[in-house]
Amino acid sequence: MYNIQTLQANYELPDLQTLTGSYLCHNHPLILSEQLDSDIAHLMDALLQAFKTLQVTVPTFNDDGYNLYRRSY
Repeated sequence: MYNIQTLQANYELPDLQTLTGSYLCHNHPLILSEQLDSDIAHLMDALLQAFKTLQVTVPTFNDDGYNLYRRSY
């Protein structure tokens, strides 16, 4: 489990907190609260999970099922 601060440090993403906060302030329509700053601070401290595997389901050529593709990073 992580939060934005630990993801920023562990994955060497220096502007992650700033960019996430900016996005939440200016682009997210669900944040319409009078307590915008405290709502954003709460979201920035929320627990996150980081994954190192991408999994994609792709339909087969004959349309008789799906293939599952996995990619690890």
